[in-house]
Order: sequence, then C-alpha cells, then structure tokens
Amino acid sequence: MRKTAKACVIALGIISIAYNTYKMAPWENGWADFIGVVIVGTILYFAFVAAVFGILSWAETFARRNRMGEARFDSKTGKLIKDE
Repeated sequence: MRKTAKACVIALGIISIAYNTYKMAPWENGWADFIGVVIVGTILYFAFVAAVFGILSWAETFARRNRMGEARFDSKTGKLIKDE
C-alpha cells in the first residue's frame, strides 16, 4: 500500500505543477512567472508529500502497536498510551 500511495502522491504532484504552469500560459513577465510557479508548486508539493507520509507513518505505527497490544489511543490527549 505504501508504494501505491507514494506513486499516487508523486503523480498528483507532477500533474498539479504541470497544470498550474499551464494555467499561467500567457505569462506577463515571461520566464519569471514560469519559474515562480514551478518553485512555489514544488515547495507546496513537497510540503504535501511530507504531511501525507507523516500521517501514513503515524497510522502504520499506531496500527502495528495496537495489533500487538502495546498501545492504545487516548482521545482526550490525542496521544498513544503504551500498555506496560
């Protein structure tokens, strides 16, 4: 599942950057607008990727600990509690 998720996130990022670049086609400032869109799109893309994989990693860790009976989720604090 992680490989599929990585492939989907990478594909969505590339499509997003390409679409945003295409949408600004009549660039008023020439290459400056194009480069700006690519840089901002790339930064946003990597921020999104980091957030998605952070959530996936947390969920995977929680699921593994929960299966093994090592931890449970405390809804009041929003944290994992280790069962000793």
